[in-house]
Amino acid sequence: MHTQKKWCACVHAYKGYYLTIVKKNQPQMYQDLVDFFADPDAEQEEWQYTKGVQKGHGRLEVRELWASTQMNAWFETQWAGVAQVFRLRRHVKDGDKEREEIVYGLTNLPRKQANASRLLALQQAHWRIENRLHRRRDVTLGEDARPGSALPGLLKRWLPSMEGSSL
Repeated sequence: MHTQKKWCACVHAYKGYYLTIVKKNQPQMYQDLVDFFADPDAEQEEWQYTKGVQKGHGRLEVRELWASTQMNAWFETQWAGVAQVFRLRRHVKDGDKEREEIVYGLTNLPRKQANASRLLALQQAHWRIENRLHRRRDVTLGEDARPGSALPGLLKRWLPSMEGSSL
């Protein structure tokens, strides 16, 4: 968690932007966001909302994102430049199977540069890049199939980074 905070501070210091997901390994922050977005007395007039629907590959995906600036003061001492927090709900129907996932996140992108629709698009673009990179590393370079994938520690982390630099 401290590394992620330092990374965000560094990105912000160099006038860059971050958009990060808050996971359960940050229990207090995660719970603060859960409580905030679940609060029936919250001033939701300030929140922004967007919904995206995609159909393809026999699957229906509905993504909804709620964004707010109301938690900025709460998180600003630990997260450099925080400008918005968000709740992202993903509902996927794949044939007879349905699943739902809710994630929370924050960004230093101000609303003028990234409203709720833009945040949703950025989050989805991240996964497109992530999936393409992993497919190349897993299928083309055979990362998961090679004996090196069973190597412990530093060597296991070093091999993918070297391959990533050659892409």
